[in-house]
Amino acid sequence: MKIVRANSLDFNTLWKCLFVQRDFQHPLYQPCNIKYYEAYVPESQFEDCSFVVEDNGSPLVGLRMTASSTPEGDRQLSGFWLPILYLENRDIEYARFGKCYKLVKAELRDIQNAHSITRIIYQDFLDDGKLSFLGKHLLDQGGQATPYFTQIVDLSLSHDSLHSQIRKSYKSLINQGSKNLTIFVIDNTTITPEDIENFRLLHLEASGRETRSRHSWQVQYEMVCHKEAFIVFGYLEGILVTAGLFPYSPRCCFYGVSASKRDLFEKPLSHAVIWTAMLHAKKQGLVFFELPEVLFPNEGEPFPTEKEIGISTFKRGFGGHTQVRLNIRWQLH
Repeated sequence: MKIVRANSLDFNTLWKCLFVQRDFQHPLYQPCNIKYYEAYVPESQFEDCSFVVEDNGSPLVGLRMTASSTPEGDRQLSGFWLPILYLENRDIEYARFGKCYKLVKAELRDIQNAHSITRIIYQDFLDDGKLSFLGKHLLDQGGQATPYFTQIVDLSLSHDSLHSQIRKSYKSLINQGSKNLTIFVIDNTTITPEDIENFRLLHLEASGRETRSRHSWQVQYEMVCHKEAFIVFGYLEGILVTAGLFPYSPRCCFYGVSASKRDLFEKPLSHAVIWTAMLHAKKQGLVFFELPEVLFPNEGEPFPTEKEIGISTFKRGFGGHTQVRLNIRWQLH
């Protein structure tokens, strides 16, 4: 049994074995999506500290994570500014994990010391309703846990079942949007550089300012080219008025970035875009559609704003169920 680090030629193969084994293969931890987060926070210098514990050619446990400095001056372990992703091999008998967990603890301790880590960010998916080994370890070390809610739609349901889950008022808005808009799905076979530039300009108009680098948009173009995302465009009288980018993995689709013309907000724009994305993901054989981070009125500190609650209510209107995960944060005192 040994540690295989990110700079090893075997790492990517072993990591992929763990990743494809999961029911929920989180789209944001794929190569181009990770590259996007590197581009999104260009001032951060990420040092890849990922590793896999391997035994006789089989991966047992893997952690996808990086060391970087935060604006507050902390040295942080995260997953390229996402939470650390921790995976276990479910086909391995439990008896083999005792030594494996000891190796994980030792490697984490060495990484913390080598990089002067003062903060660790991890999200526990609570597989089978249980804390993971890493979640328990961080909590044992004084970490703090807060709930994280997200909306998951089961795409294996029939078209009619998916439609029946949608909030009644949204059904008419989807119908209006589908009737009034010309909607296109753009994938790796149809994407052009002009498409991503049009999306960027729409996002710029909607935001009122440049929120991130042009390079990050180029990376999103690469995401589509490499089958890690698709785009849905909505046109009104030949003008692009709404758009959404949806990262995906072999099993999961994620509601990523979207933009719509603010002067047309009285019209149903994004409802039809999201419904189209759900149906496209289902057609591709994907199983889960995630509308991330659902907030409730008195959750967290500070409490969510009225706008944030409105966005969460909007996401829940597309059906599915609200799933809880745990955000675990360890801080050196």
